[in-house]
Amino acid sequence: NLARGNDKKFPRLRNYLSKSPDGNLAYLISDQIQSLEPLERKEFDDLTNYMALSYYNRDDYEAAIKLFNKELDHPDLYLEAYANTLAKLKRKQEARVLLMEKLPEITNPDQASRLVELICELSNKYQAIANLKVLQNKLPKIKDKILWELAKRTKTKESYQLVYKNYPKSFYAAESMSQVFWKEYERKNYHGAIEIFKVHWKTYPN
Repeated sequence: NLARGNDKKFPRLRNYLSKSPDGNLAYLISDQIQSLEPLERKEFDDLTNYMALSYYNRDDYEAAIKLFNKELDHPDLYLEAYANTLAKLKRKQEARVLLMEKLPEITNPDQASRLVELICELSNKYQAIANLKVLQNKLPKIKDKILWELAKRTKTKESYQLVYKNYPKSFYAAESMSQVFWKEYERKNYHGAIEIFKVHWKTYPN
């Protein structure tokens, strides 16, 4: 029972919650903290996002949303869960605003890529294009990903070319070039299509 002391008397519980917010006991610890009197509970305010994550990991989005605090901790910790929680609660506009504000602070490229996909999922075509155009200069580590997502929506030859010409070693480069091949083929520019095919075969043989 946490009710008879402050956080300094429970270093192991604090450590468990901060290190394993997805652990089996994390939400039980969070429940105990939430049951404390306000003054006692305040001693754990620095763990707010960890408690939110413990509820999020049990799909208790209503409990999680009450605790997420974007003013605490680095967005790498909470942003993905916070945005997904808003989305689960049908609060897509709030999720998009949150992502546009905090996504440029994400340091992990894989997480940033997932969040770019999420903001696109939460947007219609034109919202997604507008948001991607804003983000493309704010996330240099994954600019190839953003250009690819833009190309998928604008579907222009020029947008696909931007991917493989600027990022020839990108994961998305080969597919972007293949899309240009099909663009030329559909236009019946067979000579252009063959030339693109030759370059594609030479550059991306696998």
